[in-house]
Amino acid sequence: MISLGNRRPDILGSKAKIIGWSSNLIKEFGVGYRTMVINSLGDQFGDKKSRDEIDQFFDDKDMDFAKLYIDKMANLDKKTLEKISQNPDADCADEFSYLLTYFIVVRWVIEGLYEKLNEEDRKCIDEWRNNEHLFSSMDKFYKDHPKNNDPKEWSAVGIGENIYIVEKIISCNVNPGKIENTTEIKGSIGYSGIVSGRARVFTSDEDINLVEDGEIIIAPMTTLDFLPAMKKAAAFVTDEGGVTCHAAIVAREMKKPCIIGTRIGTKVFKTGDMIEVDATKGIVRIIK
Repeated sequence: MISLGNRRPDILGSKAKIIGWSSNLIKEFGVGYRTMVINSLGDQFGDKKSRDEIDQFFDDKDMDFAKLYIDKMANLDKKTLEKISQNPDADCADEFSYLLTYFIVVRWVIEGLYEKLNEEDRKCIDEWRNNEHLFSSMDKFYKDHPKNNDPKEWSAVGIGENIYIVEKIISCNVNPGKIENTTEIKGSIGYSGIVSGRARVFTSDEDINLVEDGEIIIAPMTTLDFLPAMKKAAAFVTDEGGVTCHAAIVAREMKKPCIIGTRIGTKVFKTGDMIEVDATKGIVRIIK
Protein backbone atom coordinates (compact mmCIF):
# COMPACT_ATOMS: atom_id res chain seq x y z
CA MET A 1 0.00 0.00 0.00
CA ILE A 2 1.16 3.56 -0.73
CA SER A 3 0.16 6.82 0.92
CA LEU A 4 -2.35 8.97 -0.98
CA GLY A 5 -2.19 11.89 1.45
CA ASN A 6 -3.84 13.08 4.63
CA ARG A 7 -7.09 15.00 5.11
CA ARG A 8 -9.59 15.39 7.93
CA PRO A 9 -12.38 13.09 6.71
CA ASP A 10 -15.84 11.85 7.58
CA ILE A 11 -17.32 8.47 6.68
CA LEU A 12 -19.74 9.80 4.06
CA GLY A 13 -17.03 11.70 2.16
CA SER A 14 -14.58 8.84 2.51
CA LYS A 15 -17.02 6.34 0.99
CA ALA A 16 -17.65 8.75 -1.90
CA LYS A 17 -13.90 9.13 -2.46
CA ILE A 18 -13.25 5.38 -2.41
CA ILE A 19 -16.04 4.82 -4.94
CA GLY A 20 -14.82 7.76 -7.00
CA TRP A 21 -11.22 6.57 -7.12
CA SER A 22 -11.97 2.87 -7.55
CA SER A 23 -15.18 1.57 -9.19
CA ASN A 24 -16.02 4.87 -10.94
CA LEU A 25 -12.54 5.13 -12.44
CA ILE A 26 -12.64 1.49 -13.52
CA LYS A 27 -16.03 1.99 -15.21
CA GLU A 28 -14.81 5.15 -16.95
CA PHE A 29 -11.27 4.13 -17.97
CA GLY A 30 -10.63 0.51 -17.00
CA VAL A 31 -8.14 1.50 -14.28
CA GLY A 32 -8.67 2.42 -10.63
CA TYR A 33 -7.77 1.41 -7.08
CA ARG A 34 -8.69 -2.18 -6.28
CA THR A 35 -7.87 -1.67 -2.61
CA MET A 36 -8.08 1.62 -0.73
CA VAL A 37 -8.20 2.68 2.92
CA ILE A 38 -9.15 6.01 4.52
CA ASN A 39 -9.11 6.35 8.30
CA SER A 40 -10.40 8.91 10.81
CA LEU A 41 -6.90 10.37 11.18
CA GLY A 42 -7.12 11.45 7.55
CA ASP A 43 -4.61 8.95 6.18
CA GLN A 44 -5.36 7.60 2.70
CA PHE A 45 -3.75 4.52 1.18
CA GLY A 46 -4.12 2.62 -2.07
CA ASP A 47 -2.48 -0.47 -3.56
CA LYS A 48 0.68 0.31 -5.53
CA LYS A 49 -0.13 -1.90 -8.51
CA SER A 50 -3.34 0.03 -9.17
CA ARG A 51 -1.55 3.36 -8.76
CA ASP A 52 1.10 2.35 -11.30
CA GLU A 53 -1.63 1.38 -13.79
CA ILE A 54 -3.45 4.69 -13.22
CA ASP A 55 -0.25 6.71 -13.68
CA GLN A 56 0.52 4.86 -16.91
CA PHE A 57 -2.99 5.41 -18.29
CA PHE A 58 -3.03 9.17 -17.67
CA ASP A 59 0.59 9.74 -18.66
CA ASP A 60 -0.16 10.61 -22.29
CA LYS A 61 -3.34 12.67 -21.73
CA ASP A 62 -3.26 16.33 -22.79
CA MET A 63 -4.73 19.67 -21.71
CA ASP A 64 -7.83 19.18 -23.87
CA PHE A 65 -8.54 15.98 -21.93
CA ALA A 66 -8.13 17.88 -18.64
CA LYS A 67 -10.46 20.66 -19.81
CA LEU A 68 -13.08 18.09 -20.79
CA TYR A 69 -13.20 16.81 -17.21
CA ILE A 70 -13.04 20.30 -15.72
CA ASP A 71 -16.24 21.03 -17.68
CA LYS A 72 -17.79 17.69 -16.68
CA MET A 73 -17.10 18.44 -13.03
CA ALA A 74 -18.54 21.97 -13.26
CA ASN A 75 -21.71 20.76 -14.98
CA LEU A 76 -22.24 17.92 -12.50
CA ASP A 77 -21.67 20.22 -9.53
CA LYS A 78 -24.24 22.69 -10.93
CA LYS A 79 -26.88 19.98 -11.45
CA THR A 80 -26.21 18.48 -8.00
CA LEU A 81 -26.47 21.88 -6.33
CA GLU A 82 -29.86 22.41 -8.00
CA LYS A 83 -30.97 18.96 -6.79
CA ILE A 84 -29.95 19.72 -3.19
CA SER A 85 -31.52 23.19 -3.30
CA GLN A 86 -34.84 21.61 -4.26
CA ASN A 87 -34.52 18.82 -1.69
CA PRO A 88 -31.85 19.17 1.04
CA ASP A 89 -32.27 15.49 1.95
CA ALA A 90 -31.81 14.21 -1.60
CA ASP A 91 -29.52 11.21 -2.03
CA CYS A 92 -26.48 12.57 -3.90
CA ALA A 93 -24.00 9.80 -3.12
CA ASP A 94 -23.47 8.94 -6.80
CA GLU A 95 -23.05 12.58 -7.79
CA PHE A 96 -20.53 13.23 -5.01
CA SER A 97 -18.48 10.17 -5.95
CA TYR A 98 -18.33 11.28 -9.60
CA LEU A 99 -17.35 14.82 -8.61
CA LEU A 100 -14.37 13.26 -6.83
CA THR A 101 -13.68 11.05 -9.85
CA TYR A 102 -13.56 14.00 -12.25
CA PHE A 103 -11.47 16.02 -9.80
CA ILE A 104 -8.78 13.37 -9.43
CA VAL A 105 -8.74 12.75 -13.19
CA VAL A 106 -7.87 16.41 -13.80
CA ARG A 107 -5.30 16.35 -11.00
CA TRP A 108 -3.55 13.28 -12.41
CA VAL A 109 -3.43 14.69 -15.93
CA ILE A 110 -2.18 18.17 -15.07
CA GLU A 111 0.42 17.00 -12.56
CA GLY A 112 2.47 15.61 -15.44
CA LEU A 113 1.64 18.45 -17.82
CA TYR A 114 1.89 21.58 -15.74
CA GLU A 115 5.56 22.44 -16.30
CA LYS A 116 5.07 22.07 -20.07
CA LEU A 117 1.93 24.24 -20.32
CA ASN A 118 1.84 27.72 -21.81
CA GLU A 119 1.00 30.71 -19.63
CA GLU A 120 -2.68 30.73 -20.62
CA ASP A 121 -3.21 27.07 -19.75
CA ARG A 122 -1.33 27.43 -16.46
CA LYS A 123 -3.56 30.34 -15.55
CA CYS A 124 -6.61 28.21 -16.38
CA ILE A 125 -5.41 25.43 -14.08
CA ASP A 126 -4.45 27.80 -11.25
CA GLU A 127 -7.86 29.48 -11.38
CA TRP A 128 -9.56 26.07 -11.33
CA ARG A 129 -7.60 24.92 -8.28
CA ASN A 130 -8.26 28.23 -6.47
CA ASN A 131 -12.00 28.19 -7.21
CA GLU A 132 -13.73 28.21 -3.83
CA HIS A 133 -16.92 26.89 -5.45
CA LEU A 134 -15.31 23.79 -6.93
CA PHE A 135 -17.41 21.51 -4.69
CA SER A 136 -20.31 23.90 -4.04
CA SER A 137 -22.90 21.09 -3.96
CA MET A 138 -20.93 19.12 -1.36
CA ASP A 139 -20.31 22.29 0.64
CA LYS A 140 -24.06 22.99 0.73
CA PHE A 141 -24.84 19.43 1.73
CA TYR A 142 -22.46 19.58 4.69
CA LYS A 143 -23.78 23.02 5.66
CA ASP A 144 -27.34 21.66 5.66
CA HIS A 145 -26.28 18.51 7.56
CA PRO A 146 -23.69 19.69 10.13
CA LYS A 147 -24.27 16.86 12.61
CA ASN A 148 -21.66 14.11 12.48
CA ASN A 149 -22.41 10.84 14.25
CA ASP A 150 -19.23 9.07 13.14
CA PRO A 151 -17.46 7.01 15.81
CA LYS A 152 -14.28 8.48 17.29
CA GLU A 153 -12.03 6.02 15.47
CA TRP A 154 -12.89 4.37 12.17
CA SER A 155 -11.54 3.19 8.85
CA ALA A 156 -13.28 2.89 5.49
CA VAL A 157 -11.85 -0.05 3.57
CA GLY A 158 -12.57 -0.46 -0.13
CA ILE A 159 -11.93 -3.91 -1.61
CA GLY A 160 -13.16 -4.34 -5.15
CA GLU A 161 -16.77 -3.10 -5.28
CA ASN A 162 -17.29 -3.42 -1.51
CA ILE A 163 -16.70 -0.85 1.24
CA TYR A 164 -16.40 -1.89 4.87
CA ILE A 165 -16.51 0.47 7.88
CA VAL A 166 -14.61 -0.73 10.96
CA GLU A 167 -14.38 1.12 14.27
CA LYS A 168 -10.60 1.12 14.53
CA ILE A 169 -7.62 2.79 12.85
CA ILE A 170 -6.13 0.83 9.98
CA SER A 171 -2.87 2.42 8.91
CA CYS A 172 0.02 1.65 6.61
CA ASN A 173 2.15 4.53 7.84
CA VAL A 174 5.91 4.66 8.17
CA ASN A 175 7.29 2.95 11.28
CA PRO A 176 6.80 5.43 14.21
CA GLY A 177 10.32 4.73 15.45
CA LYS A 178 11.70 5.73 12.08
CA ILE A 179 9.77 9.02 12.19
CA GLU A 180 10.87 9.72 15.77
CA ASN A 181 14.53 9.66 14.79
CA THR A 182 14.09 11.73 11.62
CA THR A 183 15.33 15.33 11.48
CA GLU A 184 15.34 15.80 7.71
CA ILE A 185 12.71 15.03 5.08
CA LYS A 186 12.38 15.47 1.34
CA GLY A 187 9.56 16.47 -0.98
CA SER A 188 8.86 18.11 -4.31
CA ILE A 189 9.55 21.79 -4.94
CA GLY A 190 6.43 23.94 -5.17
CA TYR A 191 8.36 27.21 -5.37
CA SER A 192 12.10 27.65 -5.04
CA GLY A 193 13.88 29.47 -2.23
CA ILE A 194 15.60 28.99 1.14
CA VAL A 195 14.27 30.24 4.46
CA SER A 196 14.57 29.40 8.16
CA GLY A 197 11.98 29.91 10.85
CA ARG A 198 9.80 28.50 13.59
CA ALA A 199 7.53 25.61 12.61
CA ARG A 200 3.79 25.86 12.98
CA VAL A 201 2.40 22.35 12.62
CA PHE A 202 -1.30 22.16 11.82
CA THR A 203 -3.28 19.60 13.83
CA SER A 204 -6.70 21.27 13.40
CA ASP A 205 -8.35 24.15 11.56
CA GLU A 206 -7.92 26.29 14.69
CA ASP A 207 -4.19 26.51 13.96
CA ILE A 208 -4.99 28.89 11.08
CA ASN A 209 -5.53 31.67 13.63
CA LEU A 210 -2.34 30.87 15.55
CA VAL A 211 0.23 31.47 12.78
CA GLU A 212 2.61 34.33 13.52
CA ASP A 213 4.68 36.41 11.08
CA GLY A 214 7.68 34.51 9.74
CA GLU A 215 6.57 31.03 10.86
CA ILE A 216 6.71 28.05 8.52
CA ILE A 217 3.39 26.31 7.93
CA ILE A 218 3.55 22.51 8.03
CA ALA A 219 0.21 20.95 7.17
CA PRO A 220 -1.29 17.85 5.55
CA MET A 221 -2.52 20.18 2.79
CA THR A 222 -3.72 23.77 2.44
CA THR A 223 -7.05 25.18 1.29
CA LEU A 224 -8.54 28.61 0.65
CA ASP A 225 -9.18 28.93 4.41
CA PHE A 226 -5.41 28.99 4.96
CA LEU A 227 -4.82 32.21 2.97
CA PRO A 228 -4.69 34.65 5.94
CA ALA A 229 -2.14 32.40 7.63
CA MET A 230 -0.16 31.89 4.42
CA LYS A 231 0.24 35.64 4.02
CA LYS A 232 1.99 35.74 7.42
CA ALA A 233 4.10 32.62 6.90
CA ALA A 234 7.62 32.54 5.47
CA ALA A 235 7.21 29.16 3.74
CA PHE A 236 4.86 26.21 3.31
CA VAL A 237 5.48 22.47 3.73
CA THR A 238 2.77 19.88 3.04
CA ASP A 239 2.41 16.13 3.44
CA GLU A 240 0.65 15.77 0.11
CA GLY A 241 0.17 17.49 -3.22
CA GLY A 242 1.94 18.13 -6.49
CA VAL A 243 2.82 21.18 -8.57
CA THR A 244 -0.86 22.03 -9.04
CA CYS A 245 -1.95 21.69 -5.40
CA HIS A 246 -3.24 24.75 -3.54
CA ALA A 247 -0.03 25.27 -1.55
CA ALA A 248 2.16 25.27 -4.67
CA ILE A 249 -0.11 27.67 -6.55
CA VAL A 250 -0.24 30.13 -3.63
CA ALA A 251 3.51 29.83 -3.15
CA ARG A 252 4.11 30.86 -6.76
CA GLU A 253 1.72 33.80 -6.39
CA MET A 254 3.27 34.96 -3.10
CA LYS A 255 6.82 33.97 -4.15
CA LYS A 256 7.41 32.02 -0.94
CA PRO A 257 9.46 28.81 -0.65
CA CYS A 258 7.28 25.71 -0.71
CA ILE A 259 7.93 21.98 -0.47
CA ILE A 260 5.04 19.60 -1.15
CA GLY A 261 4.41 15.87 -0.97
CA THR A 262 6.70 15.17 2.02
CA ARG A 263 4.21 12.54 3.30
CA ILE A 264 5.41 12.78 6.92
CA GLY A 265 6.15 16.46 7.58
CA THR A 266 3.35 16.85 10.12
CA LYS A 267 4.59 13.75 11.96
CA VAL A 268 8.31 14.59 12.00
CA PHE A 269 8.15 18.21 13.13
CA LYS A 270 6.36 19.89 16.02
CA THR A 271 5.32 23.49 16.60
CA GLY A 272 8.28 25.49 17.87
CA ASP A 273 11.01 23.57 16.06
CA MET A 274 13.50 25.81 14.28
CA ILE A 275 13.69 24.47 10.75
CA GLU A 276 15.23 25.29 7.41
CA VAL A 277 13.22 24.95 4.22
CA ASP A 278 15.60 24.49 1.30
CA ALA A 279 13.23 24.61 -1.63
CA THR A 280 16.12 24.57 -4.10
CA LYS A 281 16.74 20.93 -3.15
CA GLY A 282 13.34 19.90 -1.75
CA ILE A 283 14.72 19.42 1.79
CA VAL A 284 13.29 20.42 5.19
CA ARG A 285 15.51 19.95 8.24
CA ILE A 286 15.58 20.77 11.94
CA ILE A 287 18.36 23.25 12.71
CA LYS A 288 17.69 23.80 16.42
